[in-house]
Amino acid sequence: MKFLMIIATLTLILPFAAASGYGTSSISLQQSSVSLLRGGSSAINYTVSLASGNTWGTELIVLNKNELASNGIYITVSPAMGDPPFSGRLTLSVSQNATIGASSVLLAATGDDPSATNATLTVLVEASGNSSAGTTTATMAHNFTSNSTIGHNGTTQQITEPRSAVGNAFGIAPLAAAIAVVVIIAGGLGIMIKTASGRLILAGVALILVGTEIWIYGDYNGGLMQYIWTGVGMILIGTVIWLVGDYKGGQFYSLRK
Repeated sequence: MKFLMIIATLTLILPFAAASGYGTSSISLQQSSVSLLRGGSSAINYTVSLASGNTWGTELIVLNKNELASNGIYITVSPAMGDPPFSGRLTLSVSQNATIGASSVLLAATGDDPSATNATLTVLVEASGNSSAGTTTATMAHNFTSNSTIGHNGTTQQITEPRSAVGNAFGIAPLAAAIAVVVIIAGGLGIMIKTASGRLILAGVALILVGTEIWIYGDYNGGLMQYIWTGVGMILIGTVIWLVGDYKGGQFYSLRK
């Protein structure tokens, strides 16, 4: 029981200890606006810098992505995640029937190093046949075909493909496998344990372990807060269940006698 108590205590403390290292980031763009013809595309370099605190990781997202898509403007961020400072590019493409006029692209960094303010890129969509817009599109298209981008220190950096929020180096499949292992082991031990208090302790420890795995997954993949807070919640619930079981029939119970 002492060993289980140590594990539960550590897994309860670790998420809050990690949270003390969070920082904030800022987003800078190569340019604040771009003009595109219908059917055209371009690329804009960006840099995410650490504004305060410690580097833990962040994800660059387009806040109004769905709204832009409804106007025929599509944005891809590559790479979408990283530990500040890191650089990448925004790929913009405009459909043939895109809405004519100016639209704002709202960018924000989320995760362990969120941005204090959003960055804005103005996209001006023009009908085909406009020579000035065509010049801009051609220039930006040339930048887009390049395999590199300018880093935050002025050097050329290779750009990798974007990583999705649930498919990085530590992907969802290993997470599911790790959770399955805990569930299978807990299920087997649950059959062997006959007392209700013992099963409560086992269920609590299992929840703590699963919550820790989910929290680590979210933190490793750029600070996905929905996973981090889900993990923290499961750890808290598991700790309460374990304490109830231990109080009813574990070491706490023996101390009452």
